[in-house]
Amino acid sequence: MEHLKPPEPLILSAATNKAEAWRRWKMSWELYKVASGLDKKEEKIQVATLLHVLGKECVEVFSNFEWENEGDHEKIAAVEEKFKAYCAPLTSRHFNRHLFIERKQQEGETVDEFCSVLKTLAKNCDLGDKEESWVTSMLVL
Repeated sequence: MEHLKPPEPLILSAATNKAEAWRRWKMSWELYKVASGLDKKEEKIQVATLLHVLGKECVEVFSNFEWENEGDHEKIAAVEEKFKAYCAPLTSRHFNRHLFIERKQQEGETVDEFCSVLKTLAKNCDLGDKEESWVTSMLVL
């Protein structure tokens, strides 16, 4: 698996919804860690690889993190949690609902692709048990 391509760098400055961008990137990262065997390596190596793959912008963000415990900056779970926390407050339920409501089917986008995007956007809108109903309504509109 040495030729396995890692996820693309995460460019937070270009993301409309930073929490969602982190969530999606993290899913790719988790798959990469397992498929490449990185998850079996020492945590310090995992953190270094994470930062390398995340890219320059996120390395700069990392350099400004404050750590509660000495050595946390070398623990993969602690570093991933810091990035999650960094991205989370940069979103809001109302803004996410705006993105959901304003999303229109793009030219060349299949109904299935559009539905998938709507479902992903709806997850961040705190719609509760009305999520499926809202997605259906957006498809009809």
